[in-house]
Amino acid sequence: MNQWIISIIKIIIIFLLLVCLTDRAYEYFQVMRTICMISFAAFAFMSYISERNFFTFIWIFMAIIINPFIKIHFGREIWNIVDVIFAIIVLVSIFKDRE
Repeated sequence: MNQWIISIIKIIIIFLLLVCLTDRAYEYFQVMRTICMISFAAFAFMSYISERNFFTFIWIFMAIIINPFIKIHFGREIWNIVDVIFAIIVLVSIFKDRE
């Protein structure tokens, strides 16, 4: 897949994660978690193919944490911190992909 398309997808993921800091309906969080989990799993696969093992493990970890099926129950404050950390990691990965 073209690198700029992946960067656009990552920017959308960052936006979705940061919107979680506002008050939203529960359904938004379910959809966001599903989209993020699928994206993180795809990023893990792409990292594995390109032999970037460090990012592969990070993407897998993030997909497991945010998955909507086997939920990890954190409080709202903890999820806000997790969302910001995940957004930062995705942002860093955009710059790392350009190297």
